[in-house]
Amino acid sequence: MNYNKTSYVLALFTAIAIFSGSGFKLGPAQVRLFDFGIIILIITFVLSDTRLVLRREYLFFYIVFGFLLTYTVLLLPFQPYSQTATILQIVELAEYLIVFSVFSSFLADESTTEHKLILDTALWVTVIGSTLSIITFFTLGVRPVLQWYVFGFPAFGVYYAAAKYAAQGDWYYLVIILILLLRVLVGQSRSTYLFIPLAALFTLVYLNVTGPVIKFREISIIKTIPTVGIPLVGTFLMFPSLQNRAISIIQLSQGFLSRPARWIAGLNVFKQHPFGIGLGNYATAVQNLALKGEISYPSWFVSLFGSNRIEIELSKYRVGSAGPHSDLFRLLVELGFVGLASIIVFWILLMKRILNHSMDKLSISLAATMVYFIFQQLVNSQLFTSSGGIIFTLFFAIFSTYGLASNREKDSL
Repeated sequence: MNYNKTSYVLALFTAIAIFSGSGFKLGPAQVRLFDFGIIILIITFVLSDTRLVLRREYLFFYIVFGFLLTYTVLLLPFQPYSQTATILQIVELAEYLIVFSVFSSFLADESTTEHKLILDTALWVTVIGSTLSIITFFTLGVRPVLQWYVFGFPAFGVYYAAAKYAAQGDWYYLVIILILLLRVLVGQSRSTYLFIPLAALFTLVYLNVTGPVIKFREISIIKTIPTVGIPLVGTFLMFPSLQNRAISIIQLSQGFLSRPARWIAGLNVFKQHPFGIGLGNYATAVQNLALKGEISYPSWFVSLFGSNRIEIELSKYRVGSAGPHSDLFRLLVELGFVGLASIIVFWILLMKRILNHSMDKLSISLAATMVYFIFQQLVNSQLFTSSGGIIFTLFFAIFSTYGLASNREKDSL
């Protein structure tokens, strides 16, 4: 397949967005590599003949995020906490709108052939990051989480590689799945273990209930489970470090209830500021209440969680370590009722688009990826953390335009 210069710019931006660990401080801002990627993307768009395309069925993205941006700006003069933190979040919201507009406009051209290149780029960058993570775990004995070399999007990689294997039968996709699952085991959070299979199961169940299931070598999908699972279990049994990692997960050594504790602390803030405290101020607001001793927990939660554990959490909040760990609670606390309603409406409309998405060949992997995003946003901060929002926007642009890809490209996928 022939690609032009624009194709490689889109692939480069994809690689930069997936490579989320790179960045450096510039004043109060965290300038990351994808910020420079956005500049390259805009310059390419300006110099090209591509027209800006605003498709009606995806206007809800512009409406919801544009509304969040507008409300954030209007709240700025009245919010009780840092305006600087909010201004940085305003910049991020603007970046999401720009990236979706430009990237989807490039891909909306019916003669486009970029989807395969972009998806393959995302997969191979993820494989490289996963390989580095695994090597680090076994050589240094540390869980790879925040290091610069921990990059990639394992959930998408698993879905995409499984779909490619089902479509083509190439053995190396099984190796890729094994690598990605091993990376998830050694370095990802508990929510990833849960949501990767859950999002896939949700998507597959929907396909079986609402219409004809994809017919391309369906038996290959079933064969993938034991083919990948047996080597994965064998690897697990060979290395005590993997077994210790699994035991730590089972024993909940990372504090399974720490998220609800933070959410309840956030609700204490919400009660005082129902219209919001400004984007980027969740931890600061919780810290302020913790220092004043104004965070209270219901008795049933104290009994379940334990007073000692709650005191440990409060000690973290007093030093400003109380991130929301949920886009739902973050927007509720930082933008009040408006933020909560906006994110719920967005999820409903996004799910509607997912359920109405045409399912041919690899569309199922993109649909499962979007479902995975929704699940993660419930229990993790995705939209305003590191490059999580940019990655979401990137895949949403790919998802929203995949149905427009030419038949020639779909056949080659």
